[in-house]
Amino acid sequence: MNHTETCSHKYCHCPAQAGSGYCCDYCANASHDQHSEGICQCGHLDCSGAMLVVAEPVAA
Repeated sequence: MNHTETCSHKYCHCPAQAGSGYCCDYCANASHDQHSEGICQCGHLDCSGAMLVVAEPVAA
């Protein structure tokens, strides 16, 4: 599988498959879903969207 660009799903940071613009079918479908949740759930380990963590400050 050749990777030449970043996935076109706006919340995904995986490399895209050459010629498709997306890393997988999930992202291709999710990019057309107007109810997308603002995160990527493609499940790829190298996707920084899947590793989004919001940390709260710890009280001293």
